[in-house]
Amino acid sequence: MDLYVSQPAIVAALLLLVVLWAWKLHIRNCRIQLFAYQPCASPTQYDAITARSPCIRDYLDGCCPSLTDLKRAYFIPTPYLYFSLSQTAYMVINARRRDKSSDIYYERELLTSDDGGTIAIDWYPSQTSDKPDTRPVAIIMTGVGGSSKEYYIRCMAKSLADGPLNYRVVVMNHRGCGGTKLTSPKPYNAHETSDIHLTVRHAHTHYPHAPLVALAFSMGGNILTRYVGEESGDCILSAAVVISAPYDLPLCVRAMEEHNFLNDYVFRPAVVSGLKRYLLKNANTLNSGNIQFDMEQVKRARSQSELDDLITAKVFSTRDSWEYYEQASSASLIEHIKIPFLSFASRDDTLSPIAGNPLDEFKKNPNTALVVTSHGGHIGFYHGLRPRSWCIDPITEFFGAVVEPPKEARGHHVLDVLN
Repeated sequence: MDLYVSQPAIVAALLLLVVLWAWKLHIRNCRIQLFAYQPCASPTQYDAITARSPCIRDYLDGCCPSLTDLKRAYFIPTPYLYFSLSQTAYMVINARRRDKSSDIYYERELLTSDDGGTIAIDWYPSQTSDKPDTRPVAIIMTGVGGSSKEYYIRCMAKSLADGPLNYRVVVMNHRGCGGTKLTSPKPYNAHETSDIHLTVRHAHTHYPHAPLVALAFSMGGNILTRYVGEESGDCILSAAVVISAPYDLPLCVRAMEEHNFLNDYVFRPAVVSGLKRYLLKNANTLNSGNIQFDMEQVKRARSQSELDDLITAKVFSTRDSWEYYEQASSASLIEHIKIPFLSFASRDDTLSPIAGNPLDEFKKNPNTALVVTSHGGHIGFYHGLRPRSWCIDPITEFFGAVVEPPKEARGHHVLDVLN
């Protein structure tokens, strides 16, 4: 009996094979890369009091399957949010969205810094909740112009507080942000760590028996990296995580100021207009100090470096904005970090280019690890048909491992296969 196969059927079969082959390549490309210190000489016993281990791999291997299990260590982006711009745009468009994963309400507290600045911190749940005073406290810091109201911040806060970790969460809003006014002539910036110092000390004073961890996004990640590096062995945090941090600020600003369609019509206008609104809204306070700023020039500025030339460089007495960026960059402080420190970066992040991530520094320091994905954009990392932040699972696993470590560290390091 002759078997006849029509030409359309052959074409359809070939197309199916091509699609399957392309999907296989896509999945392979979605495997995460992890840059961390080489395995310790031998497994170590965790210290339940300080929650410290000589090697971050002990935590990751023991309790972070999202990063170490060969079957799970993938970030596959939401199909319709495949590209970097769509990932970042989804985060921005949904900034005020409320759903069951983000529907929380804060209790606000105002802190006053030594220079008279006001820092608004938002607690969830409220400090009068029935959570015991020994429950861990997670401090969250936003990026440029962000606040505790952002959708991705509320999702993270609810996951930490209402999930298995049962954390108490406090979100630090940058001075002049989150519905507060600037009350001193010094605006927030990427260099200054005094506000996170104040917030950490305040949380520790209120809950002296609770472990403290910190999580920061974008520019907040640069500040948090500087803080834990400056504190080094005296840092009272048990662990820290940063997402899309701009470790090399000159490189990041140059990348944003390159002339292309996305920079000229999407990213740069959004960032610059937000910064100008912040500066102009607080013009009287900024000019109440010893330094006088020309707000007419601020109105005419067309780039972040122009604004930093006019404001930030004067505040820090640097030659220009580029000298300020050099001084504010956190890459050089990674070698001084003495607590478990986990960083997330995406290869398609155009605002914090992967080239700015100091891979060698992460591999040299036994306390640090850098997770690199192929997709995710800037602070995106959305996966699933109904987009959800992929970072939530590895972050909760990591914090859980540090605060409540296993009795023994595992000797086999699966991460070697991923590198």
